[in-house]
Amino acid sequence: MEEQIKCGPKVLNAHIVDSGQPKFCVLFLSGGDIKLGKERYYEWQKNLKSFGVSSASFDYSGVNGSGDLLEKSSLESRIEEGVCVTEWMKNQIHTELYMLYGVSMGGYIALGLTAKKPNVFKKLILHTPAAYSSKSHDVPFGEQFTEEIRKKNSWEDSLSFGWLKEYDKPTLLIEAENDEVVPTQVIEKYRAIKREDKDFKTFLLKGAPHNPWGNAPKDVRFRNEVYDTLVDFIAQVKER
Repeated sequence: MEEQIKCGPKVLNAHIVDSGQPKFCVLFLSGGDIKLGKERYYEWQKNLKSFGVSSASFDYSGVNGSGDLLEKSSLESRIEEGVCVTEWMKNQIHTELYMLYGVSMGGYIALGLTAKKPNVFKKLILHTPAAYSSKSHDVPFGEQFTEEIRKKNSWEDSLSFGWLKEYDKPTLLIEAENDEVVPTQVIEKYRAIKREDKDFKTFLLKGAPHNPWGNAPKDVRFRNEVYDTLVDFIAQVKER
């Protein structure tokens, strides 16, 4: 079901699947692609419904006509948009447990959302999560933002590391073996933060690039692996 969710003066385009069962709901957050947004999750959302799992996905501002113009948005504003969708979801999809999935830039957004809404999401999946300079957090997307994040090792003081450290609930980190976008050091730092946490798990997508959202057979295979891992994570949750 397509929905339009108010977020201040903006209206965000969302795709909602309600399983009708009050057990579990996943909020999917996309990466930084301005053309491929929430539709990347449609098949997953449809399949999850058969397991009794509800879900929501949405397009950030600047993606496929959603919200405001891209140049008026930032990492910070995307986290705020996540807050708006979370509040809508809590009011419209009543469930016992909410879970959060973020890929690439969406991993950063997801971590920021756990800080903004610390008591909502009981499980977290970070799929090749990015990290950004603290100075870039509220800089509008454009040349200044790009210049800032391209500075060598600018990600080292990313706010997202502190957010992950504060998040004390089960977390799954999905890594891509051939990730050519997110530096290996970023993933290693995320992993190190949670290394001693018994509720922290990792999964390596062998041979996978950063972006598995294409139409090639290998991309479909990688996405299926991620989906299966997601379902396993949900099953573990249900067993608790």
